[in-house]
Amino acid sequence: MWCSVRDIDRAPEALVSLNLLSLVVATSVRYSRRALADLAERDPLTGVGNRRALNAGAGIALQRRIAGTPAAMLLLDIDHFKAVNDTYGHAVGDRILVELTGVITATVRASDDVFRYGGEELLVLANGATTQAAAQLAETLRKRIEEYTFDQSLGITVSISVAEAEPEDTLTSWFASVDAMLYQAKHDGRNQVRVHEQ
Repeated sequence: MWCSVRDIDRAPEALVSLNLLSLVVATSVRYSRRALADLAERDPLTGVGNRRALNAGAGIALQRRIAGTPAAMLLLDIDHFKAVNDTYGHAVGDRILVELTGVITATVRASDDVFRYGGEELLVLANGATTQAAAQLAETLRKRIEEYTFDQSLGITVSISVAEAEPEDTLTSWFASVDAMLYQAKHDGRNQVRVHEQ
């Protein structure tokens, strides 16, 4: 097999083209993987983490708790949200969820993570927060949400529960603690904070 002088002269150009093509393909693959990870771990309506991301984040927080770093969960449930959906429609309900998420993310600390836990329930993972610090954050959130004017000029309130992770907690027991306190807040009249005592 033989090569002409012209072929040898073009070899560097071909190599540069091949390198550029490889870079474009690698970048595209990296972007696609990141986009798929976002789809797998982000709530499509609110843009915050979903249950899958929450489970991973809470698992890490529990590992850190064993090493001595506190963490608390704040579970927020919109009061009388079914009546909002029934009266104004689900499109308005969706906008309220998006606005509520915005109020929460603007209020929490940079170290905190926000997730959509369920339909009208949002959860804040307060990394490094003790029960007292998390309770103060919860009350700040409750007041800001109560004072905020939502879509349709609706006055929306939330019930919030707080539970700090205990050294022996599992994901199931930690979620159970915060869920029980949310039930208590609803039972006691809504628009209030209830804290699980260790």
